[in-house]
Amino acid sequence: MDKETPPYPWPAIITTLVAAVAVYGLGLLYSVEHVAAVRRQAAADQEASTQQMRLRIDGYFALASQLADVTATVAARAEPATLQQTLRQLLLATDSSLVQGIGAYSSQGYPAVRVNRTSSSTAPLAADYARRPWFKAALADPGKAVFTRADPPSGATFVAVSKTIGSDPPTGVVMVETSHTKLSSLLARSNDLLDSAWITDSAGTVIAGATPPPAMAVDAALTKPLDSAPWSLQIASHFAAVDSAQSSALAIDVPLTIVAWGGALLVILVLLRVRKLQLRAAALQKSAVRDTLTGLYNRAYVLWRLKEALRSFAVSHNPFGVLYIDLDRFAVVNDSLGHSVGDELLCAIAKRLEDGLPQGVEIGRIGGDEFVAWVPPGSDLEKCETISQMIFSHMRQPFRVGDRDIYISASIGIVVAAQRYGKADELLRDADLAMYSAKRAGRNRLAIFDESMREQVLARHTMESALHRAIASSQIFARYQPIINLANGEVVAVEALARWMDERGTLISPGLFIPLAEQCGAIDAIDWVVLARACSDVRGMQRFIPGLTVSVNLSAARLNQSDLVKRIRKVLEQSDLEPSALKFEVTESAIMESPEDSLVILNELCEFGSHVVIDDFGTGHSSLSYVQRLPVAGLKIDRSFITPIVKDRQSLAIVQAIVALAKTLGIYVVAEGVEDAAQAEHLAQAGVDFGQGFYFAPALEIRALQTFVESRKNALLSDSA
Repeated sequence: MDKETPPYPWPAIITTLVAAVAVYGLGLLYSVEHVAAVRRQAAADQEASTQQMRLRIDGYFALASQLADVTATVAARAEPATLQQTLRQLLLATDSSLVQGIGAYSSQGYPAVRVNRTSSSTAPLAADYARRPWFKAALADPGKAVFTRADPPSGATFVAVSKTIGSDPPTGVVMVETSHTKLSSLLARSNDLLDSAWITDSAGTVIAGATPPPAMAVDAALTKPLDSAPWSLQIASHFAAVDSAQSSALAIDVPLTIVAWGGALLVILVLLRVRKLQLRAAALQKSAVRDTLTGLYNRAYVLWRLKEALRSFAVSHNPFGVLYIDLDRFAVVNDSLGHSVGDELLCAIAKRLEDGLPQGVEIGRIGGDEFVAWVPPGSDLEKCETISQMIFSHMRQPFRVGDRDIYISASIGIVVAAQRYGKADELLRDADLAMYSAKRAGRNRLAIFDESMREQVLARHTMESALHRAIASSQIFARYQPIINLANGEVVAVEALARWMDERGTLISPGLFIPLAEQCGAIDAIDWVVLARACSDVRGMQRFIPGLTVSVNLSAARLNQSDLVKRIRKVLEQSDLEPSALKFEVTESAIMESPEDSLVILNELCEFGSHVVIDDFGTGHSSLSYVQRLPVAGLKIDRSFITPIVKDRQSLAIVQAIVALAKTLGIYVVAEGVEDAAQAEHLAQAGVDFGQGFYFAPALEIRALQTFVESRKNALLSDSA
């Protein structure tokens, strides 16, 4: 029934994260591999395209080189007069897209000849030809076709292919002007893989083409040396396919990231939510079976445990035990130290008992300062007593609460499962009865349940119910026991005593119903009934016995009533009895329950004329200082000192001491329970003023009292005569 706290879902969270990483990693790996594959393919395509471009450019330059060879040969053999015509015919015989013009430039003084597609001209050798790079390069390497970048005074830049005319020494230089348009078309992008192409010499100077703009993202750059010219083809590419592949990968990665990590986050949130619900359920489960103060099992769990144990017992007949534990005088701790200290003490006791009991024994708090221990099946009465002794041993050690040590004991009731029990409440009921039996026996002990306990409780409950009915139906009435002056035998006062006659006309012993009334709170109602009746009856008796007084008992409960004096005044007014005719008998124990408050109440009673007598003097624990401070008119010696007075010198000595104390304080002494003449004689000799008891008369109803007083008076008159 009591569940443990659910563990944190780390395995599930880790599994979810691993799955998310795996899914995300696989998706990312696919994307990376896809982009890499596209990049590899684009690089391969770039390599193939570049190779084709290089071959075309090499072919182009090879044709130009061959044309330079032919032109040099023709220029060496042709006559100067026919050279121009010869060069034009040669130019016209070539592809117009390859060559723009041909020139022969003599180094020996004959005119230079230059022809192009639109015109031809001859001119003396200009001095500036000798300074041109193509001219100087050809002379520097006679017999070979030389490639240079030409920058004419006007027109576009072109590539010049020059070669010396003749040899040893050369007579001039021929120069083939390549087509700038053709070379540009050869260097132009042939497909979407190639973005920029240009030709550079060994120094890196751009011969033809254009370098990529700064804003261009270069994915790959290649350098391919040309075979027909001393230059290199440069390629810079931006792969559009890679961009497309990356866009596709991004289109996959973003949703995949959202799905993988979003899904993982969602799963983790669900797991945490589930655990939160589990914790809440566990907390509710714990609150359902655990005591909020001590953390022990609560009453609901104890009843469930006993119910399950009874169900198992019905099948196995293997007995188990129940210990009902109640702290002794725990209310004193709450009243003196405060409820917070009491709560701390309960927690300390609970922890010690829970830690100190054998394995298998479960303990719970069912309310207040009451605990119940369940001893598992296979436990006989002897084992239950052993565990009870363990509890007593734990309780003997002080409990540290705050900065103080608190000592407290416990009473334990034991019951062992039997066939007669069908419900858990029945087990608790009988264990509770046994516990109260242990308390009545003196506390700090154990008691084992037997059937007589239940019978006593039932009888008590029956009598308690009947007592309340008796009060409501006026079955409670007053009887009066005469108080005799031991010196002359006269009736000087009476004590009003409560009597109860039930519906069948049977008198119930005061020794039975008075203690019960004190326990159940009915004593207050009985006292007021007796007081009102006594005041009324004694007022009537005073017509026959002038100066007659009546004593009534004042319980501890009435001493705590703030309106006590006011209510007594009202009773006296209604009966027309003088306050001086009313005496209140109060026991020492009643006074000492709250001595200062009692002193205030008793002083108020005396102030309006009534008297106070300490009842059962010698049996309580009052301090003589309080006796001196109290407005006491007399002391009534308890019957326990009167009964043995004839034979017991110690009892006589105690009586004599009480008399001496009373004389010193200026108050009188009354002896109750006088049973024979010898006791009366010893009491008179000891100096006791008054006596009452069956030797003189029992408690009498009012008419019988009147008869007794008259007969007593007549007897005294006859004796004096």
